[in-house]
Amino acid sequence: MSLDIGIADDRSTVICRDEPLLCLEDDGYYWFLHSGFERLGAETGQYIDLYGMASFEGDKRLALAQMLAEVRVLAEVHPEFFRLYVQTQSQALHEGAFKPIERRRLLSLITHWQIVVDRAQELNRAVLCVGD
Repeated sequence: MSLDIGIADDRSTVICRDEPLLCLEDDGYYWFLHSGFERLGAETGQYIDLYGMASFEGDKRLALAQMLAEVRVLAEVHPEFFRLYVQTQSQALHEGAFKPIERRRLLSLITHWQIVVDRAQELNRAVLCVGD
């Protein structure tokens, strides 16, 4: 499972591969950001997940940028290396796994995502988040 994040092409339904993009996997980095995805979904009606598609343009793109700023602040206070407890639907009710996270890599992912948002703003296009 993965999540491709990029800038919409002229049709606004496909990620333009000639512009900045990134990919998140079903790992600790994705799950660290997940609480931000939930707040963003409640605010914009666009929920980022590993299976669907979310589109952010105009005010929704600004809300996405704000969410990235908020999760950056949360990431900055964590130690250099930490583990995040993740419970998945396929696991028993009280089971889960600890996913390792390196703060520097997490901050790099957030920075790269902000680059995507900034470029989408320049082009006046949507940021697409497409799961598989």
